[in-house]
Amino acid sequence: MKYLLYAVVIIIFTKNLFSQTFEAKLNQEMQHGNISATDALYFKAVRIFDPELLPDNLKAYKEEPVKCGTQLMHQIYLHRNEFSSSQRKIVSKILSRPVLPNSFVSPQKLFKIHYTTEQSDSSSVSNADLDNSGVPDYVEETAYSLDYSFHVEVENMGFKSPPDDNNIDGPEWDVYIMDLNGFYGYTSYSDRSGGGWITYIVIDNDYKETNTKGIKGMRVTTAHEFNHVIQFGYNFRDTDIFLMEACATWMEDVVYDYVNDYIYYLPEFFNGSNYSFSYNSGMRMYGECLWFHYLSKRFGDKHLVPSIWENIVTLPVIDAIDKTLKTHGSSFNDELSLFYTWNATTGPMSDTARFYPEGDLYPQQRADRIFTLSGDTAFSVNIVGTGAAYYKFIDGNGESCMLIPLNIRRSTYSASDSAYLKISRYSKSPFLTPVGNYASAGIVSDNPQIWKCGSVDYSSEGYVNNAEVFEGAKPLSEENLPKSFPNPFNPGSGSLLTIPFLSDKEGLCVLRIITPSGFLVYKNQKMCLPDFDFYSWNGIGNIGEQVASGVYIYYILQGSNVIRKGKIAVVR
Repeated sequence: MKYLLYAVVIIIFTKNLFSQTFEAKLNQEMQHGNISATDALYFKAVRIFDPELLPDNLKAYKEEPVKCGTQLMHQIYLHRNEFSSSQRKIVSKILSRPVLPNSFVSPQKLFKIHYTTEQSDSSSVSNADLDNSGVPDYVEETAYSLDYSFHVEVENMGFKSPPDDNNIDGPEWDVYIMDLNGFYGYTSYSDRSGGGWITYIVIDNDYKETNTKGIKGMRVTTAHEFNHVIQFGYNFRDTDIFLMEACATWMEDVVYDYVNDYIYYLPEFFNGSNYSFSYNSGMRMYGECLWFHYLSKRFGDKHLVPSIWENIVTLPVIDAIDKTLKTHGSSFNDELSLFYTWNATTGPMSDTARFYPEGDLYPQQRADRIFTLSGDTAFSVNIVGTGAAYYKFIDGNGESCMLIPLNIRRSTYSASDSAYLKISRYSKSPFLTPVGNYASAGIVSDNPQIWKCGSVDYSSEGYVNNAEVFEGAKPLSEENLPKSFPNPFNPGSGSLLTIPFLSDKEGLCVLRIITPSGFLVYKNQKMCLPDFDFYSWNGIGNIGEQVASGVYIYYILQGSNVIRKGKIAVVR
């Protein structure tokens, strides 16, 4: 089964790279001035309900599967008065509840499923009725799947039961089975007088045009769309849609773990970086279901996600997540940085015990840049708030690491947020973080509090040795350059004295340690680059013996310039 899923991921990834999507075609038509943004929204709508209304140049793209139409229905509702008069007639029908001749109430009396068996209607369900109940098997399976979704999401996980639907066509939540032309399903709404939302679900009638076919496609859709109905019971804002889709896509795997439809939406997520956490367009927001897979593995608390939605009632999304995570001894910033780090542990480098349980089915994270690491490397990084980038470094021995700088600022990116990423092949600087067994790295900015950096160390065999996160640092200057340490220094303790310094040009640097009377006890020299560096001293003088206790003065010279000086107290 997993080998088949590997092949599926490869096929999807190739398709995403080389085929033009319906969305891309619409954007192209808008850029050329052939259609307006309102026209584009209209074409997205008729693609679901009547593809024959599409212009000929768009019909070729109508079969491409689309995960969920909930966001689209919301956009149609918001812009309903901007369409032309002819378009408005079609849009009005789209926004109306479907009318179907038959209905069936689920065994738990929670849902009413509306359907037709009229074969002349494209929305007809199969007449197959193996149990001779008089109700099509597909309709019964839909009812069972909806009841089971309620059991898992409300009774087991603790989500709040959705509000009633104002007794429209009975007390049950309404679900309509229609031909959706490649869409899995959607949840639509209207505003209840006195507050709250009245929702209903629409799902496809056969799942022949979706990525996951047949009953399995229906099952993950019931889990997904019922989660939307639940979400509307907490709050509904434009800014929340990305999280609504990510959460509902994750919920599919919670309710029906064996289906794994969500892997179809991961290639776009892993093939791109430097997107904000709240990016809400394309397949990426479905791929962001990994955020919930991550939280589930990290904390193992089935009530954590319902708690987030409780907080969304009164707080913006990120604040709501942060509040929940703080009750678990963490924070949004800490978990977001580790989440981006985990995303470099998938595919061939997966470790399903330590990281994502199904990470071996995921694509491998694409690196923004790849470097061969032979010495010191530093370059600037510019990353959007709550976004991250991926930089891979390969050593001559085949070992490698991925560095993932992350900007945790939640507001719009500012030029003052820029940072630079430094990695050193040979330096074991105490002011850089060790990366594997062969390098040290740091993320440096004038605003270090908004920067973190993930680090994933790979073995030469491609396995993950370690995955961790370190904090941003302020650029070293004469003002914040640490003094020599430890001070006082005991040579007999086995430790080394470290003397940090800054060099502003390439050239020979000389360390001189003298007594207060000017007697030279130690001298060392090395070639330095225009950067931070340090000397280490074991307390042995130039004559090969430990120096006596007392106060010493050190100078570091570059040419005739003294670039660092200070005092050392030696205690034996």
